[in-house]
Amino acid sequence: MSLKYFASLFFLVLLLLLALEIVALLLLPSDARQPFFLNLPTKQLYHIGDKSILFQEVDPLLGWAMSPQQLDAKGFDTDSGIIVLNSCVSSPGASMRILITGGSTTDLATIGHNWPLELAKILTTNNIKATLYIGAVGGYNSGQELLRLLRDKAYVRPALHISYSGANESEPSLVTNREMKLYEHLITLSASPFLPNVLAWINYEKGEGRLSLRSYYTSMTSADFANEASAFWLSNMRSFYALAQGDGYCFYGVLQPVLGSGTYKQDSLPSYAIPMVVNYKRYYPLLATAVAKHPHFLIDFKNLFDQAKGTVYTDDCHLNVTYQHVLAQAIFDELNKRNAWRAGCFQFMTTKCN
Repeated sequence: MSLKYFASLFFLVLLLLLALEIVALLLLPSDARQPFFLNLPTKQLYHIGDKSILFQEVDPLLGWAMSPQQLDAKGFDTDSGIIVLNSCVSSPGASMRILITGGSTTDLATIGHNWPLELAKILTTNNIKATLYIGAVGGYNSGQELLRLLRDKAYVRPALHISYSGANESEPSLVTNREMKLYEHLITLSASPFLPNVLAWINYEKGEGRLSLRSYYTSMTSADFANEASAFWLSNMRSFYALAQGDGYCFYGVLQPVLGSGTYKQDSLPSYAIPMVVNYKRYYPLLATAVAKHPHFLIDFKNLFDQAKGTVYTDDCHLNVTYQHVLAQAIFDELNKRNAWRAGCFQFMTTKCN
């Protein structure tokens, strides 16, 4: 048989397979369809926003996280996947256990030099012996903070919990759009590499349809987005406070400053950050109103940098290194006024905070 014969046979089979794949694609429900003909996804690490921020660990409860190996490689002291900082105080007695939650503006693993590092130095200067558990992860909103607290508080046993949040409430859901994309990515990885729609259709007809995802995401373009974002954040802050009151430790929620939340203006801004600034202007006034109604456990820092003269932000919410200390000092001073560092908070079974 000639080479021409085999070439013709090859193309005939290829056309047949393509036809089968097209038919299967048309027969499948839209949420069960696969990449056409070949499914060769890049098995890359999942990233949140900036492609330089990679997460190697899928967290079944929270979506994503830095793996212990990643944290170790960055040189952090860790305990059960949580970065641990200690104030350098050698005085006798118990160390105050402080849990800090938030997103990338608090996460040391993604940014490297955030305000908790400066807070540890300030505590040392003020001779306060403390252990800081940094439970913040880049991309987490206050809902993911709450889920992490429910999972980890029995282990951390905090005397004080600080939530620094607001910027990531543009996704007001316990299951965020970023998580949905991660799960879609994993489902695509699990699909057949060859004729994925044909095999998906066979499984579908056998009653073994493709895993589907139910979306819980609220679009930023929805008419009620601002109200939903503020209600979501306040609900989580109130849950934090209720848990703290029930277990006898202190909680304070800090509404973080972001570009556009106050009167501070900055000319230089990456293009990707502009839509976020627009969204902040939609829902941040409502967050501030919520804080004003609950001053005993919420702190409004949205105007913290109104009088700043330099370049405060690297984008819409992340601070330049110079202003990390300013923020940490402001948090220390505010909590000091509220007696959060008093001796009673050094024990797990503490009296309730003011």
